[in-house]
Amino acid sequence: MKRKLTILAVIFVLMMLLLPLLSTAARGDDNQRRTSVEIEGDGNYININSLSANPLQGNEYSVIFTGSTFLVMFKQYAQSQSYDLMFNIQLLNLTLNNNGQNTELINFADQEFYLVSRPVVQNGLFELSVISASDLAVMKMTIVAANSTSLISEPYGNITLTPNEIKLSFEIITGNEDMMDGFFGGGISQNASITLNLRVNATSQIMSANGGAASEISFSQGGNSGYFSWSNSAIVDGQNRPVLSSLSYNVLSLIYPYGHVIIHDPFLGISPSTLSKIAQAVATLTPNILLFASTAAASAIAIAAATVYKKRRL
Repeated sequence: MKRKLTILAVIFVLMMLLLPLLSTAARGDDNQRRTSVEIEGDGNYININSLSANPLQGNEYSVIFTGSTFLVMFKQYAQSQSYDLMFNIQLLNLTLNNNGQNTELINFADQEFYLVSRPVVQNGLFELSVISASDLAVMKMTIVAANSTSLISEPYGNITLTPNEIKLSFEIITGNEDMMDGFFGGGISQNASITLNLRVNATSQIMSANGGAASEISFSQGGNSGYFSWSNSAIVDGQNRPVLSSLSYNVLSLIYPYGHVIIHDPFLGISPSTLSKIAQAVATLTPNILLFASTAAASAIAIAAATVYKKRRL
């Protein structure tokens, strides 16, 4: 009798330990992640690594910025050596279109980015800045990552940053009006524009999707997907102005109205559905496991009752 009660007690304890784990798997909550930032040299190599805090998911993605290129890599298991998705975004150049004439303001192959602020860690957010400059313009880029969904307060409004993505803040600064007018002779036209050209590459399919207040380029490989998205508006000299875009032969052009200070906030990351795929698979099995656990519990209770009844009969 004592042996049977001991076995029943062990079964009960195991069930109590197992049920919270199954509940976590059923939720598939990947909102919490462990994020680290590695910097080498003067900032010519930055690695932002994000690892799922949920052991049942075990996915990992890295965003590496080197030279003028963002490389995004994703794999389902941290110990895996192969990647399930890879794509990159390369900043090519910044040009000015004035009266039908294109002038290159910055060539990022010649003017590489360098670090201007070390990572600041606050309230689960990681933030750092890099800069590229020429005689005609400055391109400052702030990179922000998060361990959990966070609301970021910006001068132009609040932005929600999720742990599956990286926020980029492009700040384009051109020379003062006298300098620009002098360089371009007849001055800057009211219809002038500044274009940021980026090359998008992937080992997978590239899809362009536009709509709503933002535009996006999606990258897919198997059942995994990632994205580079941007708002269809930017702050130009303190005013909210439209941003035009075009994608041709894997070159994305973001076209801004001319201004001395332009601020634009794109995002790049891994789609939430890709991050939660393992949790969803586990969640599918969970009802069967729960059914087994409840059946085992009922059987244990029945066995205990029968044992007690038999003992009383004897």
